[in-house]
Amino acid sequence: MSYLPKIEEIKTFREKLGIKQKELADAIGVTTNMITQIETKRAKPNAENYQKIIEYFYQTSDKNVYFIGEAARNA
Repeated sequence: MSYLPKIEEIKTFREKLGIKQKELADAIGVTTNMITQIETKRAKPNAENYQKIIEYFYQTSDKNVYFIGEAARNA
C-alpha cells in the first residue's frame, strides 16, 4: 500500500468505498458509536483498531491501490 489514510481521513475513505458505519464497525468489532466518534475526532482508534480499519479498506477496495491515493486527492 503506497498511502495509509490518516485517522482524520477515515470517513472520506469509508464513503469513497461505499461502506456504511455499521458495516465497518461490525467488521472491526466496535460499535457504530465508536466509528462516529473516530470520524468526528472525539476519539482515536487504538493501534489495533486502526490497523483493522486499514486492512478492511484494503480488502474492500479489491486490493486496488488506486483508491488509496485517489480518495485523498479527490476528497
